[in-house]
Amino acid sequence: MHRILALALLVFSNVALSQDILETGQFAVVHTDGHVTNKIFRVVNGNGKWRVENKKENGNWEDVTCEIDCILSKSQPNQIAEFFHNKPLGDSEVECVHNQAFAFCTLLTNSVKTNVLVAFTPQSPVHVPLKKLGTE
Repeated sequence: MHRILALALLVFSNVALSQDILETGQFAVVHTDGHVTNKIFRVVNGNGKWRVENKKENGNWEDVTCEIDCILSKSQPNQIAEFFHNKPLGDSEVECVHNQAFAFCTLLTNSVKTNVLVAFTPQSPVHVPLKKLGTE
């Protein structure tokens, strides 16, 4: 009985912790040379549904999340491993949401969060670094 309770607490604490990792807010794409680009989008979680919205030139937001084939869903550990080429992530905790085209991930390492967009290409996943601009 104590083992079952201990296991349940361990599973619950890991789930509760991981739910706190994935960030929402505004993000800018970081170019391969390190400069922050003007490509800005935001990640929103409302009513348990994840959305990605693109910032248009006029400052308005456009929802780019479709309703059927490309709904963002919470990624499972085996999927996350594939997103990162099945390489060990050391002490990092990772949480992602994904659809058929990409994954949005937050990594927590030594209390520091970083975010990455993972584009799914035919060859292999491509990691696009992001800079968090703010929350909404």
